[in-house]
Amino acid sequence: MQFQADLLGVPVEVPEINETTAMGIAFLIGEESGWWTANDLEARMKVGRRYEPKLDEAVRKRLRNRWNKAVHLLLQISEC
Repeated sequence: MQFQADLLGVPVEVPEINETTAMGIAFLIGEESGWWTANDLEARMKVGRRYEPKLDEAVRKRLRNRWNKAVHLLLQISEC
């Protein structure tokens, strides 16, 4: 998560509860059914950890360019 925060240049918040996929589906169904509101759900979501970007902007740009190049190369390989 720290690498993501550094690469993107934005904070990354990790929820306190790890299994948020199934919980998210249940929350959406409950919200659609009128059992609760988006504000109710937001109040339940607690941040377990927050990662702040720590890299210098020049280093971040260099790493992000390398990341983009690696993804581009992988996409070229997959086309073969």
